[in-house]
Amino acid sequence: MPKHATVDRLQRAGPVSMRGGMSVRDIRSHLAGTYGVAVSSDLISKVTDAVADELTAWQNRPLDAIWPIMYIEAL
Repeated sequence: MPKHATVDRLQRAGPVSMRGGMSVRDIRSHLAGTYGVAVSSDLISKVTDAVADELTAWQNRPLDAIWPIMYIEAL
């Protein structure tokens, strides 16, 4: 595994985990089960703190007035 792969994977998984209201222990368990990596609680806290402002901005972004939906039906 490359040197920073754990941090990169955690940064991608962190916002989803934070949105779901997962605890640090839950996130550690999820990362261990999904990616097979063991990370410290301190690292999880640092990464989630680093992306917290970005996550809040994304959650509060203006939404488009129209959302196109395409239904695909196949037999």
